[in-house]
Amino acid sequence: MSLQSYFEFWRQNIDHPAYPLWLTIPSCLKFMKMDSRVAFIEKSVIRANSGRLREFHMESDFLDADFLATESISFPTLQTLRLRFEYLKNLPASLPSGMPSLRTCMLYISSEVDGISHIHFPWAQLTNLSIASGGYSFSQEGLTTRCVQQIFECCPNLQKLALHLQILNEDPPSANPVRHTCLRYLQFVDRSSRSVKRESTRTLLDFLMVPSLLQLDLRSEGRQSIGTVELALWIRRSGCRLTSLKLWPNFEPKDGDGELDPDVDVLFAALPSLLQFEAPLTAFGDNTMQKVIERDLLPAIVQLTIAALSIGSLDNIMKMIEERRKNSRSSRFDTVKCSRVEELNVCTLTIEESEMDLYKTRGRDSGCIVGFPSRDYWKPDSVWTYQGIN
Repeated sequence: MSLQSYFEFWRQNIDHPAYPLWLTIPSCLKFMKMDSRVAFIEKSVIRANSGRLREFHMESDFLDADFLATESISFPTLQTLRLRFEYLKNLPASLPSGMPSLRTCMLYISSEVDGISHIHFPWAQLTNLSIASGGYSFSQEGLTTRCVQQIFECCPNLQKLALHLQILNEDPPSANPVRHTCLRYLQFVDRSSRSVKRESTRTLLDFLMVPSLLQLDLRSEGRQSIGTVELALWIRRSGCRLTSLKLWPNFEPKDGDGELDPDVDVLFAALPSLLQFEAPLTAFGDNTMQKVIERDLLPAIVQLTIAALSIGSLDNIMKMIEERRKNSRSSRFDTVKCSRVEELNVCTLTIEESEMDLYKTRGRDSGCIVGFPSRDYWKPDSVWTYQGIN
């Protein structure tokens, strides 16, 4: 697309009554130079459509950071907003009343953020909030603990929170944990680099209590962030009954040939209601998961995503699942635990396609879907594409 065609596209659509319900102002394309005409037409597009937008993604390199502060614009039907954090600075006090329908907000940060309570923004309306930084954070790019605390205090109705960043200082701002009673989904991708001695996951959980939490997704792009026992104690302290737990390479339980590591036993004892467990890139592998199933430590489990390192261990797990499902169907009473496994996903195992088909057939015969996803499946979910809470 040329610069001229970009202008022509908006000229033809700017006043169209059916266009758009959503609007994306893209970031700078290579062919575009810092042309004042681009900023002018983008401002015109926003003004013309602000009264009917449902979704607005603003990524422009041409609009200055004070654009929303200097323009008298309201978004009465806007439900989803995505923009850089810098655009929230110096907002007028009247702006929150101009976004009565806003529920989902996605922010991108490129510097240290120390707080949000001073910003005129409808935080209390939000049910979904996502904040992400640019990647590995070797510099001061992320949220301070004070800012994280203010997120929970300013967003009392938040049901879903996704943070893809690092927490910059580890000292909690207050001695008492923040109690948030509405949050049901928490995803934290720790982007602290391996070279930085920072434990963002532990810092986040240390001053947070979420009794209504159902889904927890913890991931680390650098060093291990929290231990198994620490996580179990936090779950008990929060009083939440998790139904979904995803652990990407944050955890390293022992997986020897002897007894089940007591740390893992402690963790699963805190998860009696768990329906979904994903640990595809951790040491929750062969021996550990065999023992978990054998000892019925996850009695409610429906979906397992694990790392199997050998055909033998996968075969043992399949036999146990088949036996339990068979016994469950033949029993008059629901006395057989670990009998509800309906989906088993296996990664880190290289086998022939014919062998995969064999395991998939065995799974179908026993009522269990068996899958071998590609490694692309294990990439962290985009903070921008999460659709809602299951």
